[in-house]
Amino acid sequence: METSSLSKIFDVNEGKVLLSGEIHYFRVPKKEWRKRLSKLKKAHLDAVSTYIPWNWHEVSPGVFDFQGETVEERDLETFLEYAREEELGVLAKPGPYICAEWKWGGIPERVIRGYPEILARNSRGKPTFWFSKKAPVITYLHPIYLSQAKE
Repeated sequence: METSSLSKIFDVNEGKVLLSGEIHYFRVPKKEWRKRLSKLKKAHLDAVSTYIPWNWHEVSPGVFDFQGETVEERDLETFLEYAREEELGVLAKPGPYICAEWKWGGIPERVIRGYPEILARNSRGKPTFWFSKKAPVITYLHPIYLSQAKE
């Protein structure tokens, strides 16, 4: 795999501008990747930006799949090759933490469970999760939401 700098960055008011679009390859069927990247190119974008979730590619402790051997959407190498073929740069955003509304922010659950010191802490210094069984799920019909909507 080869890397290079982007040559299509252009000047706007004497500042460099890079136009990119976001594609989370791990959320898109592999058969759609080329089409999605082609649409970025047709939109005159210079690059594709994507997260690389640790917990998606590490199929068991220390064993990684970047070639789609276990699930075809894990084939990061092909996604990057398709981007190169479209002459798009890649803004890779690897973990360990990616957020991206992805389970555990991309960190493997075994790490979360095995190393609780990495978790957010409450005011008593205890590891905490944002939601628990005690936390209400706010919906459009929830009394808290309705009281705010009235005001």
